[in-house]
Amino acid sequence: MSKRQREMVQDEVKYHKKVRSNSSDSGSDSDMSINEMTEPNSLVGAEQLFADQLLDITVQVLREDNCDTLANLMLQAQRKAFYSDDLLNMLTSTEELHGLTHTNFWEKFAAKMTGTIQQIIEFAKLTPGFNSLDQDDQIMVLKGAGYEMVVMHLLWTSSVLGYRFPNTEDLNLDSFTNIDQEVRVLIAATLDVLKMFSNLKLTEREIALLNTVVLFQPDHYGVQDTTELKQLYNKHITAFTQLINRTHESSEYAEKTLAHLPYLKTLAAQHFKALSTFKKLTGDSIEFPALHRELFATDFTML
Repeated sequence: MSKRQREMVQDEVKYHKKVRSNSSDSGSDSDMSINEMTEPNSLVGAEQLFADQLLDITVQVLREDNCDTLANLMLQAQRKAFYSDDLLNMLTSTEELHGLTHTNFWEKFAAKMTGTIQQIIEFAKLTPGFNSLDQDDQIMVLKGAGYEMVVMHLLWTSSVLGYRFPNTEDLNLDSFTNIDQEVRVLIAATLDVLKMFSNLKLTEREIALLNTVVLFQPDHYGVQDTTELKQLYNKHITAFTQLINRTHESSEYAEKTLAHLPYLKTLAAQHFKALSTFKKLTGDSIEFPALHRELFATDFTML
C-alpha cells in the first residue's frame, strides 16, 4: 500500500470512528449484551445503510464464485467496523504497561478490548451469511472466535497504520514484575503471532477475507446448525484461497497463510487460561464490562 493509499484509508476510518462516536453519545455499547448487539436493526447510521445494501446482495455473493466481489465487500465492512487502535497502543507501549498492577492491567485490558469487541460484532453483522444464522448460533460463533478475532482486528489496524512490530525481547516484558507471568507470556505470544502474520505481507482485502475465515471456523463449540456454518466457512475460505493465490502468484500461498491459524487458537486458549486464573485469584475485585463478561465467560467450554 502506498503512503497516499494508507492516508486515504486512515481518513475513511477516522470518519467512521467519528460517526460511531457521535451515535453513541447517549449511551455506551459496553453495557449491552451480545444478544442486544446481534438483534436485527441494532446497527446505526451509516452502518445500518451499509447493512441494508449488504442484505440486497448477500444471496448473490454466496451463490457466485466471485472472490473479488466478496473481498471488496468485506474490505468496506472492515473499514466501517474497525476504527480503533486503542488496544494495539496498549499492548505495544511500555509507557502504557509500566507501573500497572496485575489488577490494573486487567481493568484496562478489558475496557479497551470491549471497544474492539463492539467493532468485531459490527463487522460480523456486515459479513455475508452471518445474519442468516440463528441468533443463538451467532452468539456461539462470536464466543468461539472471540480472542482470535481480537488478534485479527489488531492485524488489520497495524496494517492500516503501517505499524512494524518490535521484537518482544526489546519490550523487556520481564521487567514488568507487577503483572503476572502468565499475562506477560500472553502479551509476548500475541505480539509474536501478529508479527508472524504481518510478515506474510497480506493486502487489506486479504486480511478482510481472512477475518471471515476465522469467524466462520466450523469447530465453534455449541453451534446448533453446523451444516450452515460449514457451508459459510467453505464459501469464504474458497474465496480467500482464490484471491491470495492469484495476488501472490503462488498456488501455495493460501496454504502457507492458513497454516498460521492454529497459532490463533493457541493464543485464545492462553487468554482463556490467564483470565480464568485472574478471576479465581481475585473473585469480584473488578467488574468487567458486560460485553467482555459475556464473550469471555470463564465458565464457557473451549474445545
